[in-house]
Amino acid sequence: MNNSFKLLLAGAFAFTIASCNNETTDGVKTDADTTKVGMQDSQDTAQKANDEAMARPQQNDAEFVTEVAAANMAELAVHKAAIAHSANATVKADAKHMLTDHTKMGDALMAYAKKNNITMPADADNAKKEDLAEMEQKTGADFDKAYADHLVDAHEKLIDKFENNEGKRTDPELNKMITDNLPTLRMHLDMSKTLKDQLK
Repeated sequence: MNNSFKLLLAGAFAFTIASCNNETTDGVKTDADTTKVGMQDSQDTAQKANDEAMARPQQNDAEFVTEVAAANMAELAVHKAAIAHSANATVKADAKHMLTDHTKMGDALMAYAKKNNITMPADADNAKKEDLAEMEQKTGADFDKAYADHLVDAHEKLIDKFENNEGKRTDPELNKMITDNLPTLRMHLDMSKTLKDQLK
């Protein structure tokens, strides 16, 4: 076998091995990419399922009513405190307006609870009462600013609660009550933000 033929065979053998290695590497790369895409799809699906679970109401109708009623009781107490403690005419006017609306909401919740044999809370929860007691220790402009801060925070939470439950409650009457009250709560939030800006 001459040297030229030996070199030709060696070259062909080397090319064959290199080609096999490239195919193996490409195959591994493709499998890895496929696995990575599959893992990302699984993560996206899990995240979507979690988001949907968070958006769904986690309570039954009675729990929703009692929780909203307790929050509404806290708002009634806060507005009454603002009327009694503030010397700011705008604060007093806003508090009276919201007190009237939250009284109507409370009456509607009480009527619904009575009709459906739901035991209502006797008062706002202790945390909200503590917040009110702390607010009432303030005077003058400090009280007004604390009141405005509270209004924004409380109405944002109530609106979130109502929006997350709108159309999702078991009882159509309760769904209607939620829908009917949302515009009022959004108006209160706008009033609260305006008042907060004025008191800066």
